[in-house]
Amino acid sequence: MGCLIDRFFAPRVALILFTVTTAGYLLLMLEGKEVASLTALLIGLSLGAEVDMISFLTSRYFGMKSYGRIYAVIYSAFVVGAAIGPVLAGRLFDLQGNYQQALWMVISLLLAGAGAISTLPGYVGFRKTVAALALRRENGDLQSG
Repeated sequence: MGCLIDRFFAPRVALILFTVTTAGYLLLMLEGKEVASLTALLIGLSLGAEVDMISFLTSRYFGMKSYGRIYAVIYSAFVVGAAIGPVLAGRLFDLQGNYQQALWMVISLLLAGAGAISTLPGYVGFRKTVAALALRRENGDLQSG
């Protein structure tokens, strides 16, 4: 993953990754164990890549001055979600006897993430926008809040 995001615009790589992972979950849900190897490959491509993406995108969009603090917040949210997800999926299985609803939730979240990441601007443009907003705030042009 690191090799890809070093060479290509990382949000586009993430968008493709989210799409491929979504396809894996859809196949798992619709075709079941008959395509288990393919679904494992498609879903497995994203395992581990999310942490690379979090650290890379945090550094590109927010710079290194506040990197540690911003990365900690984003990574903490990721870890909480990673901890809650399997528990929620297990609870849904206990209630319904299958993983259909849990899989639909994962698919929905992946598609929402793909939609959100597809709107990210280029790295330099984003930093210029943030810097301009910070300057406006310092000058009292924006309400703090």
